Parts: sequence; structure tokens; C-alpha cells
Amino acid sequence: MRNIFVEIVIMSGSRCLSLTLVLAVLFAPCYLGAQHMNKPPVSRTPADEECVADLHRIYKLLKQYLHHSGGALGFPSNLDALYPMAKEPKPFICPADKELETAVKPNTFRTSYEIVSDPLEPKLSTTPASKIAIVAEKRANHNGQRFVLFYDGFVRALDDADFERLKGNAFIDRGRTDTEH
Repeated sequence: MRNIFVEIVIMSGSRCLSLTLVLAVLFAPCYLGAQHMNKPPVSRTPADEECVADLHRIYKLLKQYLHHSGGALGFPSNLDALYPMAKEPKPFICPADKELETAVKPNTFRTSYEIVSDPLEPKLSTTPASKIAIVAEKRANHNGQRFVLFYDGFVRALDDADFERLKGNAFIDRGRTDTEH
């Protein structure tokens, strides 16, 4: 890289200017991409962080469930199947879910999350894991947003409009590219 700039200094006149412009055009995307990477993430509360961590734990439990059953049991239709593997209810309860206590019957499995699709369905065999939503919060517990877990382990916060759009597409994210994480 240093050699390129040394050559630019040695060149003179319009040739130097045109080479500088070419280099600026070539390296601008790298610079802008680096700026984007250095932007601070959207501010999240401790409850948001804990909710995302819970969804990552649920993701690991789903992977264990599928691995230990050898796939024979298929993808669970609800989170009750994962509860015995978790050994505690914590990963299933979002700390920001204030309605959970009032919306539950005694002696029932309580969870803030629900399985929204089965990524093992044959019709999804060609759909990238990054586009298949598998678990979502039942309510928008985070300033009008809810967290959604995708089959690649990525968690996204969606407002009601985005969530309804995702739901309308059978929980397949048709708007997100594979590289958008």
C-alpha cells in the first residue's frame, strides 16, 4: 500500500490526480464499511440483553434436542419438550415480560417465547437457515419490539409491523439478505 502512495507522489499533473481519484473510488467502500462496523450497536437494556441470551440458550437446547434424538423426534412443536433439558425455567421467561404472571394457569409450563415454524419441513429444505424464524417472543416486551430467533442462531428485534410481515410470510424472512446480520 505504501508503494502505491509513493508512486502517486512521484507522478505529476493530471495523471496523478486521475490515479488518486481511481484509488479513492476503490478504497472508499472499505473505509465506509469500516466506519459502519465501528458504529455502536443500538442501545439495549439489561433486560434486552438477557432476553437475547435466553434465546441463544433456547437455540442451544434445540440443537441438543435434535442431536440427542438423532432427529427421530423431529423439531419440537412447542418449548415444553426442551424444559427437562434446561433444568430451570429461566431461559424460557423474558425478564421484560410483565404479562406472563397474569396469563398463566397454575401448574403449567410458563414461557415468554413460542416456536413459530419447523425448519425441518421439506418445503423449507432449500431456504437458508438465516431466513427461517423458529422462536419468537409472544409479546412485544421491549419498547414495542420483540426478539425473534432464526435457525442460524441469529436474534433480531422486530417492531410489530416487521413481525406481522414476517408472520404473513410463514415466518420466512424474504427481505433480509444472507449477509445481513
